[in-house]
Amino acid sequence: MSGKLSLCMIVRNEERHIGRCLQSVKDAVDEIIVVDTGSTDRTPDICRSFGATVIEYGWNDDFAAARNAGIERATGDWILWLDSDEEVAKEDRAALREALVPSDNLLYAVCTIHYYEDEPKPELAYRLAQHRLFRNGCGLRFQGTIHETLNVLELFPPEEAEARTGMLPVKVYHYGYMRSVAAELGKGERNRRLLELQRERDDANPWTYYHLASEYYREGLYEQAFQHVNMAIVRFITKQLAPPSLLYKLKYAVLLATGSGEGGWPSIEKAIELYPDYVDLHYFKGLILYGKAMYAEALDTFGRCLELGEGNIRHLTMAGAGSFLALYYAALCLEKLGTPGEAESRLREALGLYPQFESAKEALDRLERGTTGFASTSHKEGDRMSRRILAASPVHQKSAILKLFLESLAGLDRDGLEVDYLFFDDNEEEASRRLLEAFAERQDGVTIVKEQQVHAYIKDESTHYWNDTLVDKVASMKDRIIEHALERGYDALFLIDSDLLVHPDTLLRLDGTGKSIVSNIFWTCWQPNTSELPQVWMMDEYSFVRQSRRKALTDEEANRKAAQFLELMRTPGVYEVGGLGACTLIRKEALEKGVRFRRLPNVSFWGEDRHFCIRAAALGIGLYVDTRKPAYHIYRDSDIEGAIRFKRSIEKGDTPGIGISLCMIVKNEERSLERCLQSVQGIADEIVVVDTGSTDRTKEIALQFQAKVYDFAWTDDFSAARNYAFGQATEPYILWLDADDVLEQPDREKFIALKRELDPKADSVMMDYHLMFDSAGKPTVSLKRNRLVKRSCGFRWIGVVHEYLEVAGHVIHSDIAVTHRKDKTYTDRNLRIYRRKAEQGETFSPRDQYYYANELKDHSYVEEAVVQYDIFLKTKQGWVEDQIAACLKLADCYGRMYERDHQLQALFRSMEYDRPRAECCCRLGALFMAENRLQQAIYWYETAASLGEPPRSGALIDHAAWTWLPLLQLCVLYDKLGQTDKAYECNERALRFRPDHPSMLYNKKYFQEKLAKQEEGRP
Repeated sequence: MSGKLSLCMIVRNEERHIGRCLQSVKDAVDEIIVVDTGSTDRTPDICRSFGATVIEYGWNDDFAAARNAGIERATGDWILWLDSDEEVAKEDRAALREALVPSDNLLYAVCTIHYYEDEPKPELAYRLAQHRLFRNGCGLRFQGTIHETLNVLELFPPEEAEARTGMLPVKVYHYGYMRSVAAELGKGERNRRLLELQRERDDANPWTYYHLASEYYREGLYEQAFQHVNMAIVRFITKQLAPPSLLYKLKYAVLLATGSGEGGWPSIEKAIELYPDYVDLHYFKGLILYGKAMYAEALDTFGRCLELGEGNIRHLTMAGAGSFLALYYAALCLEKLGTPGEAESRLREALGLYPQFESAKEALDRLERGTTGFASTSHKEGDRMSRRILAASPVHQKSAILKLFLESLAGLDRDGLEVDYLFFDDNEEEASRRLLEAFAERQDGVTIVKEQQVHAYIKDESTHYWNDTLVDKVASMKDRIIEHALERGYDALFLIDSDLLVHPDTLLRLDGTGKSIVSNIFWTCWQPNTSELPQVWMMDEYSFVRQSRRKALTDEEANRKAAQFLELMRTPGVYEVGGLGACTLIRKEALEKGVRFRRLPNVSFWGEDRHFCIRAAALGIGLYVDTRKPAYHIYRDSDIEGAIRFKRSIEKGDTPGIGISLCMIVKNEERSLERCLQSVQGIADEIVVVDTGSTDRTKEIALQFQAKVYDFAWTDDFSAARNYAFGQATEPYILWLDADDVLEQPDREKFIALKRELDPKADSVMMDYHLMFDSAGKPTVSLKRNRLVKRSCGFRWIGVVHEYLEVAGHVIHSDIAVTHRKDKTYTDRNLRIYRRKAEQGETFSPRDQYYYANELKDHSYVEEAVVQYDIFLKTKQGWVEDQIAACLKLADCYGRMYERDHQLQALFRSMEYDRPRAECCCRLGALFMAENRLQQAIYWYETAASLGEPPRSGALIDHAAWTWLPLLQLCVLYDKLGQTDKAYECNERALRFRPDHPSMLYNKKYFQEKLAKQEEGRP
């Protein structure tokens, strides 16, 4: 063995970690080069104590440059690079020097183990082979300002690089993404800032988008994570490269984290086709199938995970995906399939691999109790044992509210659950005490503990008035409830306040999350005339922002993060939070660890829920919220009316069909609003009108239709206004319209039938939107819109102008049409908004870039529009239909500029995205027809006529181009060529679409006469 090994590192303020790292390799390397980028602590001194050469380097937001500065100083034949929050496994240190054995290798990979929870446990980690040693002097250098990588593929063809890469039997432990370490170092903020700078410099780099997605994922910003990982995938495909496996892993991890796993089916199959040996993708597939109740298929998939194992660390591999986690979920599948004996066997195997696996312990305990009779003998789904849950509440409540609460509680679905009830009766009203007693008579398993009413609890239309004595009393009652649950061996405790109404599936849904502590979200206006806020938070008493101790956020950053958190809470899913309360499922293991509500004597936070959450965090128990079906909070007497509507909306069989809230935003619409509202009579059960500044009779007209009218200060943001309107709705479904929209009578009748018959599993109903009409009133231009959406899905509007409703899930297509009857003059309002944002230096999303170009075109700024369309198309982002439409509109602009070649190029460019559209083919036909190139024109009109039905994607449809127009033009072209039979046939086909079209009727007569004369002239 010969040669010299240099360790190269970059550091800054790493005094807590650097000693551990250097200690792990000091006897294995010959030289230590440390580039210090500005430490203000003892880091440089610690490095020198290990004999390191410390190079001071001015930080320039470029990790690759700093690493390369260290490489330049290295004198070794080989270079090992590490980060200060890493260490080499003790047993593997000698193996590092195997790289010095003479060989043709240029690089060596090692197994990196990345811990991600609070403790460095091998069961809570990811494993990945990474290049960590490379030959000095062969030109290898780092690239990328952040998440830097070696430029291997720039120097060597992939085949040669793979052939000259060895694998060392060395493990490197990485602690930097453990929660406590990452929060302490403030890595997330730093990384995102540098990645955003890198994106500005090189927007086409897919790795930048992947690493941004990873940062968003770690912060729980799943919507942004999903958007960016998809952008990364698209950029790899655009470069004609296969997206690396870890992109697909992140994509499906995001979907599962938000409770949207079904959205990954069946697309995950395509990812597995690319990477059939990637166990994590098979594991995610199993979770998706399990969530779809396809238990046999899921069982097979988890079996495949066990076959693959976790040895292939060419992919980022999660511990457990091919071992204890797969065994655990295989057991759950077997339990669902009615074979508890096999399920127990799998659980024991899982616990043999990971003895601290709490979920497996709980599942095994449940199955064992089912066979030994320690719990109820009630069985469901074969031999599966019912879980015992205690639903409990301290009750000091007005009878009108308590009645609604108890009805909601009694309506909870309990499939597979045995539910008992415990109430601490602290009521003042005798009527409320009687309601509890009546509930106990109707329900089994009810215990009522009488409390002595000593201190008055006051609430009014403004707020609830708490004091220390009342808070301590509630905390005491809740802690006594916990003791009751523990003494009687319940599997979980459901603590719910007595002024809440919940969906029937709430208990099953919360229990199904598998979380030790999870709350169902609800929203409350804590003060009159304020925005609704959730009962969950991220930090301290009630902060929606997680702060780093090392770096304070600016007000702007804090406000942005708070807005992101609230937006996330409106997105259906299950998310980790810092605080919660009021509607919470607490599993037995959390109760046994010691979570309690009593006041912590050295903490001044207000409210027993804060003290409960602090204890949970100290005990290492995560807090989660389920946002999929918000509960309803009766915070004031005035909320009772909404509570009744909420109750009615989820009752089964009381009223036919679904309840609908119509949500609108208006300003000075007195000419059209009445017509719109009349057209939805008998359809909308509630009308919400958000007025953004009317000075005419708009609000008066709305009130005549019993609308709820809200004033909203206009901020040049349509989405903000629409989301506010959606936030006021209380019915299960929301219909949105503009004031100049109307439901014509045939569509009214269809809508009433839909309301009566709609499958309640539908998340959205897509309807036609007719925009332009011919002289007979028939639509010539229309598109599709998600017009009726389920309120509990929490769909949100996006975009300040030309906003769109982001919808997912089960979408139904309907032939109902909303008709747009524009009777106001078009203005440049939208263009002014876009110009103002451009002048302020705001970066447009791809969609806004497209609509900015549209506004410019519509206002005849065609040269500017050309520039903006080109910018949009070069992003290679956005909806494919917008990209196609942008090409067509770009062609129209070039046509108005008399640039025929560019016009032709733009039309052909539209076909890069999908099959030809009839609108494009007709434009090409018209272009060649104008140049008297008849055969070319015929080709394109024939193509348009043969395309069939337009895509049902929701894109703008020119009905003429997809039906009669190409046929009519073919009629003219064939007539010019003297092919009268073909011309007549095309005209006849066109007449089937427009039997009363005057030009076609004229043509019919013309061709009949012409053909008759031809017949007469034949011998």
